[in-house]
Amino acid sequence: MLLPLTALAVRLRDARSPIRALLEADAEHGGLEAIKRDSVRLYYGAQDKAKMAFTDRFKAWEASGVTVVPVFSQVRALNLPPCM
Repeated sequence: MLLPLTALAVRLRDARSPIRALLEADAEHGGLEAIKRDSVRLYYGAQDKAKMAFTDRFKAWEASGVTVVPVFSQVRALNLPPCM
């Protein structure tokens, strides 16, 4: 049986290590076990990609069932053309 949607919203400076532990630990050690849930989304916020920690772990987290959604507070992080 799959558990319902789990969504996590994280500000970079507040919860980096606890969130990583939650995503990577097994259930016996307090882990989320995303693979056993219907859907897990991590909304991961930072000023821009350069200031986002653990980007090297995103593929592993997605392989374990977590959809990583980067959220940037600086428009330049999106590489959009200027609005003029």
